[in-house]
Amino acid sequence: MSEFYTFRLMQREPYNTLEAELPHAAGRLFQQYIVDAFAKVENTRLDWIVRNQRQLRMESVRGLMDYLAEAPSHDMPM
Repeated sequence: MSEFYTFRLMQREPYNTLEAELPHAAGRLFQQYIVDAFAKVENTRLDWIVRNQRQLRMESVRGLMDYLAEAPSHDMPM
């Protein structure tokens, strides 16, 4: 989704000189569009994290278990 908004917000040369550089020429409406786009992208990212919490936790636990399995070879201060 962020690639879509990146493409939409990229400034381009107008096809002819009579054409306005929309959406960049829209002023405050353009600013609101950017805020709404950011909110959508951030909401999508957070929703993905919520739906994949189990896999993310398992990766963290797996990394911790791997570290602890190798712990005797490390000098760990107690």
